[in-house]
Amino acid sequence: MDEPVGDELPMAAAHALTRGVDSPSLRELAGLSNGQSREAVDLFRQAMDELGCPVPDKSDARLHLMREAAANLVAGEGDPEDLAHQIYWQACYSGLPELREVGDRFLEGV
Repeated sequence: MDEPVGDELPMAAAHALTRGVDSPSLRELAGLSNGQSREAVDLFRQAMDELGCPVPDKSDARLHLMREAAANLVAGEGDPEDLAHQIYWQACYSGLPELREVGDRFLEGV
């Protein structure tokens, strides 16, 4: 989603490997160091393909993050105001006016 996550991917890959998730690109990704963000993103995409888990497009990723925040809100996990702002932020940048309305409603309740 054009957010700077490349430097976090090697550690995430290492955690996945310790949980038993494995692929050649995931192992290579886990071995990268900071400053290799572009390579990390490319390897992440390759690893996800190797694992049969396609990387969602921006819209699907934002919807997933909104659902996750909403589920946490309903479950009483996390700060309600922070979760409402997460939903609002993702809705605002989704590019879909109908989602913006959903985000606005979450902020009204905070």
